[in-house]
Amino acid sequence: MDAPAGAAATSATVTCDQAVFSSVRTPTGQGYRIIAASKGLTPEEKRDITTRSPSHGGLCNDGPDASAVAFYRLSTGRLALSYSCDAGAEHTGRGVRRIYTHITVISAADFARFGYNPSNVLMAVDACGALQVQLQPPHVLDELVLTPSNRTDAERAAAAAERCGAEWVVYALSLVLSKQRVVTGGTFDPGDWIEAVLFGVPGPLRAEVSFSAGLRYTVGRPYGLSAVNGDLQKARRLVRGQKVTYLEPESQNATPARKDSAWLQMVESHYRDGRCKALAEITSQAIPDCSVAALDRIAALALDADTAASARTGDLLRLTEDRADLATVNSFEAALLDKLHIVIQKHLYDRLRHECDVQPFLSDLTRLVQQSRRAAEIVLPAVRLAIQRLATAAPHRAAAFALEAVAACRDADHVASLVPCLSEVLSGFRAWVLTAVPKDLEAGRAILTEWQFKRPESDEVPAILAQIDDRLQALQYS
Repeated sequence: MDAPAGAAATSATVTCDQAVFSSVRTPTGQGYRIIAASKGLTPEEKRDITTRSPSHGGLCNDGPDASAVAFYRLSTGRLALSYSCDAGAEHTGRGVRRIYTHITVISAADFARFGYNPSNVLMAVDACGALQVQLQPPHVLDELVLTPSNRTDAERAAAAAERCGAEWVVYALSLVLSKQRVVTGGTFDPGDWIEAVLFGVPGPLRAEVSFSAGLRYTVGRPYGLSAVNGDLQKARRLVRGQKVTYLEPESQNATPARKDSAWLQMVESHYRDGRCKALAEITSQAIPDCSVAALDRIAALALDADTAASARTGDLLRLTEDRADLATVNSFEAALLDKLHIVIQKHLYDRLRHECDVQPFLSDLTRLVQQSRRAAEIVLPAVRLAIQRLATAAPHRAAAFALEAVAACRDADHVASLVPCLSEVLSGFRAWVLTAVPKDLEAGRAILTEWQFKRPESDEVPAILAQIDDRLQALQYS
């Protein structure tokens, strides 16, 4: 049955409710309240939004360029993302600045379609023009129709990590993951800091992390993660005595101790190396299991990939032995393991290509070919390279290794992948026989005799054996 017309277009968009919170004068009164909303908002959601939305003086900075963002879960389970900005002088004549807040209300399932990134949702709302200040909006707003995006603004996160230090970002992350409230103050961009910390939070858990960036800290509007700038003395005073950890990375000398984990090590490693985008590619996915144990398994695979990038040949062989047949519990971790295998394979080939002598690694390569089908698939490119490198310099050793590798193969396809290398070894023998010393010629004859027994289909071996015998006889009488 064909899909109905317009089905593709519908699936490519997300429909959300929206509201506007500000202060306006109306015939029924004046003051801060929801002045416009779409029909889908429930009374409970409107109460939550009213409680969370700022009034005059609610932003960290005053002036026409001031803005703030907040994100929180509503009592109905949906998520609210608010954008607050300056809307000029307030109409009351009190000499204060009016704050205008637009609120987007989105389901958790639709939030996932934006890569679990509130910034992506906000950009989509902005693209609709919904963030433009409207002090006289219609009382009933249309629903928002957004186009999902899972882009990664790695530059913002990298800027915060570089300015404040990766260790501070990871410390804040450790508190957030343990469900402790954190307020961070500084001269940095609050949005950059929030982005940096959120990049370390597994995507499905981000819906549970309420945050504010650029809103003044108030006891009555607690967020799990807050970033403030401006009057830091006031912020310090307000958090005093509260169940909240206050951080000032730019002024505090030592990073507080944290409970370490493989996940935190992975995040810090990515930030220290400037690989924020690579980090987001892991954390912004639909990780099926976000338990501590699962996150540490995921992180261990990512850290192994980092290790492989700079490991020596021997270390890569040991890593292959340990990780080739690692059991995984879900498709997400299986995909990460596959990527690790590809990384190991690539770097093992590159390292072996630059080794002065490949012979110290031959026995390990043979053992890995025999270990399992997966281990063989990882090392076979390196096996072929080793045979090719020895084929001209020491064909007798190349032949011995080739026979061992073929015998170790458990799969006919793997044997077939080595056959071209066998032909290359035999081709190298002819030229080598003319210059080899008697001891090596004797070794070569023994290997080819075994070759003839194990692979009788080769027509070249008898001729090469005859060539070796002729050369040995000539050397005996010379």
